[in-house]
Amino acid sequence: MPDFAGRWLYNVTVVTESMKNEILCQRFYESHKVELKTWIQKQLEFALPCPCQEVLMMEDYTFNRNDSLRSGFGSHMTCYESWFFSAYGIKQRCCYMFSKLQTQYPGAVAAEFENRTLAGLLEKGYNQCCSPDGSHKYCNLYQEINPPDDCSRYTISDEIPTDGGSIHVIIGRVKKLLGL
Repeated sequence: MPDFAGRWLYNVTVVTESMKNEILCQRFYESHKVELKTWIQKQLEFALPCPCQEVLMMEDYTFNRNDSLRSGFGSHMTCYESWFFSAYGIKQRCCYMFSKLQTQYPGAVAAEFENRTLAGLLEKGYNQCCSPDGSHKYCNLYQEINPPDDCSRYTISDEIPTDGGSIHVIIGRVKKLLGL
């Protein structure tokens, strides 16, 4: 066997599942950072807004509690989702930790889309970018494409009845719940 002069390099890197997911996440992001991101942003305008505080969520009867949405976070995390998909095929989901809406992954949860193909694509993207088992290093890439609600569209007036007598009672009750 002839000798080959020069230097020999051997790749001794072990590709872990986490590294594989990071590569797949970057591919997911590059493939969907324009078209899918723009489409989702337009659709989220039709989603119900999440209240900023859980005490307000508990009074909102358009949502029901579903802690299985983020079961890996223990008893400090409570999650809610709208009862049904809207006419636009969106089901809003919101998670709270210590009563505060989670607006960053991995603790946050985004709206669910009724379209099964899209829902599967987003679930796969989330698992690659923000895997519960691996690194959360690229959660920000997924969040850029499919952001969770940040409660910026929520107003307490959405829940106040229009008759003047009940408004003062509800405002007093909300202030009491918030400790104001």
